[in-house]
Amino acid sequence: MKTTYFLNDGGVCRRHNGHPRSVEVFLKNAKGCNRVELATYGAYGSMVKTFYRVGDKWQGVVFDHGDGTYSRAVLVACGNIMKVVSEDVTPQEAATEKAAEVAKVMPEARKAISWCNPDDESDEDGRYWLSAYRGCGVYRLITSGGRILGAIEGGIHGSKRAAVSDAAWFAALRAAIEERTSGDYQLLKSDGSGTYFYLRYAEDSKYLQVAEYDVPTADGGTHHNIEAR
Repeated sequence: MKTTYFLNDGGVCRRHNGHPRSVEVFLKNAKGCNRVELATYGAYGSMVKTFYRVGDKWQGVVFDHGDGTYSRAVLVACGNIMKVVSEDVTPQEAATEKAAEVAKVMPEARKAISWCNPDDESDEDGRYWLSAYRGCGVYRLITSGGRILGAIEGGIHGSKRAAVSDAAWFAALRAAIEERTSGDYQLLKSDGSGTYFYLRYAEDSKYLQVAEYDVPTADGGTHHNIEAR
């Protein structure tokens, strides 16, 4: 277990092993900070709970249970001990908070999207998407009308740098996309390599022109590529 305290400007103030227990020690460590992360490590990976200073409270983001109910984790003092408890959140509060989160991260969401540039239409290899390509890695392609419009490096989750809920980040990405495009569009999982994009799923090939072929692998087998065109 590890606790990390973040300053108001986003920089790391301090870290220590274990989660905070004493209220006095926690308040001392959290002075001048507006965010605290409690990380727990186990055999199946890590789990991080993030708490933000809101007035005199330290609270997490709203969690949507999918049945019309919402809650959030809150870090509170119980006697002289700091504990994480759950508190209910009304649908109205959840909607208001999500809207505020989305508005806050819109600048970051816009930066996370690389758009195609008409200047690349003249590429001799037909790579009209060059300005949307940021190197090898995971992507979500923004497509419409059989063409790539832009790309999100890292995908939906990997592109998130802001300390907000996944739902708010996805909503902000959607809003940023819809500022630049109209009508229906798709978000296709893909991998980038060598200035080309390769679709993850065969069923997504209906949205783009593709070239399908097999390439040899290091273990003597083959890998099926679905290259976006």
